Amino acid sequence: MIRRTETARTLALVLALLVGLVAHTFVSGAEIDGKWHFEKTITYVKHRSLEESPPFDELAIQDGEVTFSLSCSVDFVPQDYFFSEVFQGLAKEGEDPSALDKFLRKNLDFSISHTKKSYTLSIQKRKCARPAVFFFYTGKRIIFPVGEIFYSYVKSGRAVSSAQAMQAGLTGELVKNYKKTPLPFDFYQYFSACRPKILAAKRGPQTTTNCAPEYYPYVADPNSNDTLMKLIGNHDYVKGGSESAYEFSPPFQEKRAATFLVFAPMLQVVLVRVDDFEIVQNEDRTIMTGVYLSIKDNKVVDQISGCTFDPTYTCSEDGRPVARLTASGKFQQL
Repeated sequence: MIRRTETARTLALVLALLVGLVAHTFVSGAEIDGKWHFEKTITYVKHRSLEESPPFDELAIQDGEVTFSLSCSVDFVPQDYFFSEVFQGLAKEGEDPSALDKFLRKNLDFSISHTKKSYTLSIQKRKCARPAVFFFYTGKRIIFPVGEIFYSYVKSGRAVSSAQAMQAGLTGELVKNYKKTPLPFDFYQYFSACRPKILAAKRGPQTTTNCAPEYYPYVADPNSNDTLMKLIGNHDYVKGGSESAYEFSPPFQEKRAATFLVFAPMLQVVLVRVDDFEIVQNEDRTIMTGVYLSIKDNKVVDQISGCTFDPTYTCSEDGRPVARLTASGKFQQL
């Protein structure tokens, strides 16, 4: 009888511990879930500029996954924190963890000396989230350490359950009926593989699905009531900065065909590429160099050309990052 009683008590204790563990895990997850926006950048090395751009202006966390953009969602797992793993570069340089701890406590109210866990992004998926690999959750902040630079984020609102929910809630109706061309985007491959199919009708560029699934080109229709087509067809590309657009811009006014691709929006910002693919004979006019437009709140915010966007919405020229799309819709020069 005594043995049965002891066994029952032991089982009850184990059950209570398991329930407590599950409850703690659930609470921790619920606390970290939500939308987070960029707060500030600090750098541990004094000669580095404090104007370093954040990897992403906003992010969302839900159910063990970080959504950096509609084309970049990465799962993460907690792990035991080791200074030499998270801060490999500083450890190799012989940096004192206590000195870094003092710096972080002063600037971010965060102590690594009392930290037991860090979070690691999935190796298989984290390429689109570069340069983020690890992060800390402090209860008040999410902190991404990138070498000696620290990007901090603070909570900004309710949880977003998926990238699809982000699109529906943040970009509205503007691009819901458009198929998205995936990033990274290679213009030369697009030009050689898809332009002949866009011109197959011979009457000029035409919307086609024959380039799928790599590309989904559309041609702005002046008779359409679609808001995106109106924005693209009525935009003044010359004022936007294109020196080769004088006989193309605005396309509807000049009766030109504006061929465009729609990429997955970055939170509230829609990114599109516009090209002039009309057949021009005998050099009758100058062909406009392709451009990217950023659109927010149903307005064209900014324009850029001469570079190629990757899944992190960074635009590179000859392999060198030159600009990044920001949450405001501006292309920030790097």
